[in-house]
Amino acid sequence: MARSPSGPLTWPAAPLHWQLGRLPLGEASCFLRRPCFTRNRFGWIRSMGDDVLVFAKPRDTDVANKQEFVSLRFAKLNRRRGSMLRRLYYRNGLSIVGLLWLGGSVLALQTPGGQNTLSPAEVTEGWLQLFDGQTLFGWQAVPEGAWQVAEGELRANPSQVAPPEQTPKPAQTSKAEQPPSANISTGEEPKLAQPTKAEQLGPSGSPAKLVSTSQWADFVLRMDFRTTPGSRASLLLRTGPEEAVPGKPSQEGYELVLASEDPSAWPVGSLKGRKKASSAALPPGWHTLEARLESESITVQVDGQEVLRSADPQPIRRGHLALQVQAGPAAFRNIKLRPLGLRSIFTGKDLTGWKEYPQTPTKCTVTPEGYLRLQGGRGQLESQGQYADFTLQLEVFVNGQGLNSGVFFRCIPGESMNGYECQIHNGFLDGDRSKPKDCGTGGIFRRQNARRVVADDFQWFTLTIHAHGAHIATWVNGYPVADWTDTRPADPNPRKGRRLEAGTLQFQGHDPTTDLMFRNIRIAELPAR
Repeated sequence: MARSPSGPLTWPAAPLHWQLGRLPLGEASCFLRRPCFTRNRFGWIRSMGDDVLVFAKPRDTDVANKQEFVSLRFAKLNRRRGSMLRRLYYRNGLSIVGLLWLGGSVLALQTPGGQNTLSPAEVTEGWLQLFDGQTLFGWQAVPEGAWQVAEGELRANPSQVAPPEQTPKPAQTSKAEQPPSANISTGEEPKLAQPTKAEQLGPSGSPAKLVSTSQWADFVLRMDFRTTPGSRASLLLRTGPEEAVPGKPSQEGYELVLASEDPSAWPVGSLKGRKKASSAALPPGWHTLEARLESESITVQVDGQEVLRSADPQPIRRGHLALQVQAGPAAFRNIKLRPLGLRSIFTGKDLTGWKEYPQTPTKCTVTPEGYLRLQGGRGQLESQGQYADFTLQLEVFVNGQGLNSGVFFRCIPGESMNGYECQIHNGFLDGDRSKPKDCGTGGIFRRQNARRVVADDFQWFTLTIHAHGAHIATWVNGYPVADWTDTRPADPNPRKGRRLEAGTLQFQGHDPTTDLMFRNIRIAELPAR
């Protein structure tokens, strides 16, 4: 790990499940605090005071990921004022991992099998987790109860969604028929049950939908999916809101086929009703789909092979994402998205495009390394551009323990921080990152706390703010931390009510202790639908 903000970071700050996500440690039952050297079926564990190292032999499923770790050169965990520096060393087929120790306790891996995580390279590239592997955070199930999270997977089964006039009985399954848990290493993946006739038909023809709370314009979406013969499932891209009118393409968006009643007519990867994909029938098991949408262009890959390339002369510019299952069980995992079209709004050389307020105590400078630095306060640095609906990504370095700052947006131009505030504060209570000390980095200040403090002081982290209409969502190092809709009455000042109009960005100098740096500040405005 670099010892100064100007040097390269070996391991960006992230929650533990992300740091260890590509390693076979999900089933380790415990990690010992006292000095010891012990072994379980996952590898060797070494603990020395404040240092905890795990030596784990990778499973076959991790072989493809070895290259991601070859360049990381050192492994040791050192304690420093409640935060840890993390490094990883990979050599001769053995992984050595430093576990994050906070407040005297070791945090356990959060998702089974290392799924639903981002690699350090993906965080740097701007990828965002849309599914955390544990909850429906950032999604809305329609109808309620049609979706569940199990073993790190999103699962839908329309047979569980009863029409108003009937209540289906749960299927009886013997122990011998029950699929193995993904938390137990049996060498086999859990299997989805074959769809019954009721499942194939679906209740009253109503699909089970899972709709993203955020709307997106240009992006790359990647996810794993698994269906069974007889299933009917699709991914809706740039789709309309709940009240969308069926049969109107401008409302329905683009329907990407994942499983159909007639695979020969609409193979996997097809844009249903628009263009047929060139994919062959898929064998049972997990498959990876990637969809790239840029303006009128749509490109689809299945398991790394391009199966469709299309251009819409009258494109739908933006909309929600939605998983839709009309028949049979289906499962999804590793759902991630990378926004496209972001442009830099900071030169790294000077403050062109930004307005200083020299009458305030805040000092704004550009460092020799090309970082924007704010020191002292109270004051602000304001963008000359104004933005309404957008995706903003930037990297932040807090150069002090427990410092407070924020990124304001949709601000009233020329006024001091009269806008929505995305908080920057990496403190948390009782050694528990789910208890932010002061809203937490990524939280919408005074509106919704961050559900987890992901970042650490003295380490660069990536912050993403995504706003469309009254909805605001944030990610820290690609992990979703806030998802909030402003339902207050309209008001020109976001401190008092809902503001949908464009406004400026402002970086906050909070108080005399303020010392933060920013780099790679880039934004993409969302077009009208």
